[in-house]
Amino acid sequence: MLEFLDTSIKFISGLNTIPWILIGFVLTIIFSKLFGEEYINKAMRKNALILLFVFVPLLLFRILLNVDFRINEIIFTITCFVIISLMYVLAYFFAMYKSKKMNISGKDKWKYIKTVLTNQGRSSAFVGGMMLIIAEWQVQVLIYMIVGAVFLFAIIPLVLSILHKKEIENIKEEKIQALPWHLKIFPLYL
Repeated sequence: MLEFLDTSIKFISGLNTIPWILIGFVLTIIFSKLFGEEYINKAMRKNALILLFVFVPLLLFRILLNVDFRINEIIFTITCFVIISLMYVLAYFFAMYKSKKMNISGKDKWKYIKTVLTNQGRSSAFVGGMMLIIAEWQVQVLIYMIVGAVFLFAIIPLVLSILHKKEIENIKEEKIQALPWHLKIFPLYL
């Protein structure tokens, strides 16, 4: 895959991107006519997530830092992903425990859990920013921050939307179609 990045950089930089935008637009219209607009929109969202959170960071590391992803960087990325996942799982269980201990229930309980999860993301970003002070860790810290960004802008909004659906089901209030504020910020999942 890394060889693909080296060969594709000349085709996706500068003015060479303009024809690809036109080609993508025309192909989207053609495929929408063949398969239906709803199906193509769902497929494009999934492809956009893959491009945004996998291909673009690798490309930026290659172009801006001249860093090839070798086995050490891949192992570090996987390690960061596992550690940040565990941090969010711990934050969720901590929020559940604290909400029981403080006798919070119903709608307030779910708001508390969502707040704790959101604050965990802020804490992760703060830790990454503080680690940038150490110049020797620059590449590793940037990998950590990219993995943190994947959680903040892709995984956590999805978890928050699932928690919101759970909140509506548990409270058994009228089904309101308005979205909570945290989903209005991330309209990718609509």
